[in-house]
Parts: sequence; C-alpha cells; structure tokens
Amino acid sequence: MVQRFSSILIPALLSLPVPSALVGSPGPGLRPQPLVSASARAPVQRRASRLEELARWVAEFQRNGPTTSPERVQRLGELTSGLRMEALSSPRRRNEITLGLLDLAGVRTAESLRAARRSGEPPAHEPQTLRIRVYGERELRTLLAADREHEFATWLASSVLVRATQPEPRRLATLRLLREAHLTSTQLALFYCTRDPSHAVREAALEALASWDDEAVHEVMLQQLELLDAAPDWVQRSTIRRHFGVVSLDMEQDSGQQLYALTRAGMVAPDWRRAFRALQLIPAVPDDPAVPALIDGLSLWITRREGGAGSRRIENEIARELERRSGKHIGVHPQRWRQWWKVVQSRAAAGSDGSSGDGLVVEPEDRTRASFFGLRPVTDRVVFVIDRSRSMLEPFGTSDMTRYSEAIDQMMRFLADLGPQTRFRVVVFSTEFQVWKKHLQPATEGNLRAAKRWLRYRGPDGGTFL
Repeated sequence: MVQRFSSILIPALLSLPVPSALVGSPGPGLRPQPLVSASARAPVQRRASRLEELARWVAEFQRNGPTTSPERVQRLGELTSGLRMEALSSPRRRNEITLGLLDLAGVRTAESLRAARRSGEPPAHEPQTLRIRVYGERELRTLLAADREHEFATWLASSVLVRATQPEPRRLATLRLLREAHLTSTQLALFYCTRDPSHAVREAALEALASWDDEAVHEVMLQQLELLDAAPDWVQRSTIRRHFGVVSLDMEQDSGQQLYALTRAGMVAPDWRRAFRALQLIPAVPDDPAVPALIDGLSLWITRREGGAGSRRIENEIARELERRSGKHIGVHPQRWRQWWKVVQSRAAAGSDGSSGDGLVVEPEDRTRASFFGLRPVTDRVVFVIDRSRSMLEPFGTSDMTRYSEAIDQMMRFLADLGPQTRFRVVVFSTEFQVWKKHLQPATEGNLRAAKRWLRYRGPDGGTFL
C-alpha cells in the first residue's frame, strides 16, 4: 500500500499540463504586437512596480518584524487588491503575481526564524505577522475561487508544491490555501508532500487532506500511522485523529478493514496508551462491527481492573464512545450494552429503524458513583489540587465544616470508593504550593491515612495565588 503511488507520483506531477495562459507563452492565434509609445507602456510599468513594491514590503517586514504603521498596512491592502485584479484581468501575469502573494501569505520575521533555529522548534507566529499574512491569503483564495477549470490549482500543485527548489514558506502558504479544498487536481501533490523531508510541510499536507472522505486519502492516513510506529515524531497524531473522527469508512474497502483490525487490536492491548489511541480512531468504523468490539473491550478492561492491572480511564472512554453511537447512558456495564445491541440487531432484522426506546433502565448505581464536588471519575489516575488559603476557613454551606475540611473529606470518600487500584497525588496552594509525594501513589488505606494527616497538618493560611 505504501508504494501504491510512489512509482507514478513524481513523474505524473511533473508532467501535469500547464495551460499556456498560466506560463506566459502566447496562445494559439496570438501574434506579436507592434511597438507602442512610452505613454502606452506606462500601465505595464505601473503593474511591474506594484509587484516590486510588494516584494520590498515583504523584505522590510522580514527584517524589522511586526512594527508596521497603520498607513503601511493600508498601502499593503491597496497593493494586494490591485494585484488580484491584475491577475484576474491578465492571466499571463498570474504566475508571478501568485508567487508574490504566496511570499506575503507565508512571511516570517528574521527574529522568529533565528529563535526557531536556537530552540529547534517551528517558528513562532506573532499576532501581527498572522494579520499581515491574511492580506495575501485573502487575494489568493479569491483567485482559487475564480478557477473554474482548476487550471490555477493544477499550476500550484505542479509548480509550487512538488518543487523542492521553491522556498518552504511558499509551499506552506500553498498548503494552507488548499486546506480542506479537496480538489482532485491537487491530490497527488498533497500525497507527495506527506513524505516531504520537512516536518512542517508534512504536517501542513495532512491538514489539507484531513476530513477528505476519499479511499485514497484514507489509505495515506493509514500509511502515516505506520510511519508513526517507526518514528513517533514523524507527524502529530491529532490531524490523523481529526480525519478519522469525521469520516465513515466502508468495510468493503481496504481502508475500512485495516482501520477496524488496527483499532480492535489496539483497544485490547495491555498498554492503556495504545488502547486510548485506538479509541480515538474507531469513530470512523461503522457500528457493525465497532459496537461488538467496544463491548468486548469494555468487559476485558473491567476484568483487568479487578485483577489490579486495568484502567478506569479506558473503561470510561469505551462507554463514552458507546453512548455517542447509541444516545443511551448505560454506563460501564458490558452486559447491559450487549442487551441493548441485541435489541438493535433484532429491530434491524425486522426492518425497524430502532429510533424508539429500547426498554433499558439505568439503575441508581450509575447515578451514585463516587464524586468529588460533583466531578465523576473517568480515570483511576488523579491529582487533587486544593486551595489552602485563609478563605478556606469559612464554613462550607450551612454545615459546621470548613471548606478545607469538606475538601479533605470528599477527597477521602472519592478515593475510598474508587478502590486501591487508583493512583493519586495531592497538591495544596496558597501563597506557595506544596506537593504530597513525587509520584502517583496507590489509594491504599495506609496512603489515604498518610495523605489526610499531611493535609490536616497544612491547614489554611496565606493568600490565593493561582
């Protein structure tokens, strides 16, 4: 699957036809024009100087940073709108105008680039820089919207995206321009960019592809997951997760079968982190077969927890996904979920749409779970952050308990109800902060007593420095 596009991708992209109107060569039937006077050439000179002025504007901004006056910003708006009109009325000049607008849409200050080299992180984008970029992006989007035959998009793909000689800021600006545009004429170029040596280009290409409900795009996203297994810093998982969170795969296609196998295996893996990543991808898998897999996974993780090796967080994540699919609030009870799914299947077999209630009742047990000031546990790894300023000496409600004592008691009940497999820490703060234990501790009776003594010893005092 990884080599599916590689053998044809670059030759196909480099051989894409570029319309004569875009490259500046005379079209069929056009003849050289006779010489004209200097006054007749003046409009051409003004157009050239406008593009040169934009280049000078960008170069100065790169050198001096976001210190632009309102007058200069106003002039920038005049320049970019004029260039956009010129590109629409004179298609032969559209290429060079586009490159100038891309330089503006991808502008970075020299200081941000130096800071990025020092830190090894991507360049930071000052708010003023982002506001300046908008002037270029706005005109480029207008040009793209006017591109009825997709000739402009084809030129962007073949002459900017896949050309390693093009400056990276131009390529990144083009990828932002194409984000979620989902044009067939740019798809191969976007695929190519997902393998680019530049991390920033790979990320931007995935952003442009995300949410595109297309089989080839699904396969590329799955390839990125394979690359992540070998190189965890290859790209961010969040973009891939966002993609599979909004599309629905066909189980008759390779991508649907692969994602189902991947998520089912991951959900039952011993490592809760791998299970969590699988649950972030499973929304793209249809209810059948996803629901039975989720119910089986829930049962397995409960069994593991009862044996001291589970994760309450994964149990709640599975229940949350089942609730999202069903609209029911049944909780972490595999047997009830199986009963519900059996009803759904029987109604589907009978031709019912299953929209009516299924007769299942949520028992009081689900509404009386452990809570800490109304917060319900969705994980068995918890850090409590408690205010110990003097204001915590005030009564809690109408009771005789202080706010601080009530916080301690609720924390103790919360942890006791969750059981000893829960891991916890405590942080208190007022004028300064203090931490009980460096690492998460099991909620055993001994640790609960020790944490309570530690909290009682550090009674309320000082101000509230959040």
